[in-house]
Amino acid sequence: MGNVETIDGGPLPIDLENLSHYTGNDPVLTRDVLQIYCDQADIWRAMLAKAATLQAWRDAAHTVKGASRGVGATEVAVLADEAESLTKLGTPDHEQALARLDHGLARAARYAAQLLEDSPIVG
Repeated sequence: MGNVETIDGGPLPIDLENLSHYTGNDPVLTRDVLQIYCDQADIWRAMLAKAATLQAWRDAAHTVKGASRGVGATEVAVLADEAESLTKLGTPDHEQALARLDHGLARAARYAAQLLEDSPIVG
């Protein structure tokens, strides 16, 4: 993977050591996991934004939490965990949780895409 130290002026959104451990240090598998995370991020963001019931919201947040933990996007996993614990939609807390999680997920996906672009392993 490329040597990326910061993104958006903040700490790295994906812990590369965690990701390497998760993928058994296999560069092809690491690339595949990052690609899946990138591909799914927009779907998850839409699921969260369109969640019409508390259960749909919690299911989407839980999905993001698990995937983010696996890839090493710890900040996103924490935000998803907080979002999953909400008890009501349409409140200021819900709107703030959605904004924070959407931003964190987008940031992690951008970083994953940057890693993929910088990766020496292609196709």
